[in-house]
Amino acid sequence: MATNSILEEYLDITHRIAKKINRLDLYKNWSLILPNKLHIINAEKHFQLCRDPKDDKFIDCAFAGQVRYIISGDNDLLILKKVNKITIIDAKSFLQIKYMA
Repeated sequence: MATNSILEEYLDITHRIAKKINRLDLYKNWSLILPNKLHIINAEKHFQLCRDPKDDKFIDCAFAGQVRYIISGDNDLLILKKVNKITIIDAKSFLQIKYMA
């Protein structure tokens, strides 16, 4: 699940990485796959919690999508730990909860 703004950020990051490793073909593939695999939702701006205000969009999306987890490696999100009923954790911790419990 993502918003258009989040999709744009994912594609921008993918493009920068592909360009850096001289594999723009990977970006082309991801730019075709991601929009079709993500469930795009509209999310109103509700939160102003992150040290980096650009990261608030992930909380807004999670809130609108009524999800239980945000899985991130971004310290500006991870430091929050929990917003309402949304737990913010890294991928390793999420996998431990889901598959090692």
